[in-house]
Amino acid sequence: AGVRRIEAVCGKSADQLLRNEQSLLKEIKGVIGQSTDLVADIKKLQEEKKALEKELSAQNLQNTGAKLTELFSNPESLDGNITLVKGEIPGADMDVLKQLGYDALEKSSSNTVTVLGSKDEEEGKVYLMVSVTNDLIKEKGLKAGALVGQLG
Repeated sequence: AGVRRIEAVCGKSADQLLRNEQSLLKEIKGVIGQSTDLVADIKKLQEEKKALEKELSAQNLQNTGAKLTELFSNPESLDGNITLVKGEIPGADMDVLKQLGYDALEKSSSNTVTVLGSKDEEEGKVYLMVSVTNDLIKEKGLKAGALVGQLG
């Protein structure tokens, strides 16, 4: 009831394909080590990679948390009653900035706006996160999204 596509090789092409596959398998065995169960070894390497990435992410979050604490120790005052905490978090992606925004709301007292930024020079992107405490939202009508729009 549908179109099926079958690709096949035969003759000398099949022989060459088989030799290439065997060569690739030998190279993989050389890189991983002469193991009898390559699939298990590759799965183990993938699990180790995932665990290391998770550990690195946790370490980065801890380091950025320390930077956030540093920024909170030196806030600015706007209009006498609004506290502005701002700064750059080097190496942070948008997920990290979002988490720091939640952390900032937990750390901040009333009347606080937090503006955090980061840049990814490899991708040519700039990330910006703004958090506003609930009292400023209710009393002054400030909205984080509108502030990001004005800053961006």
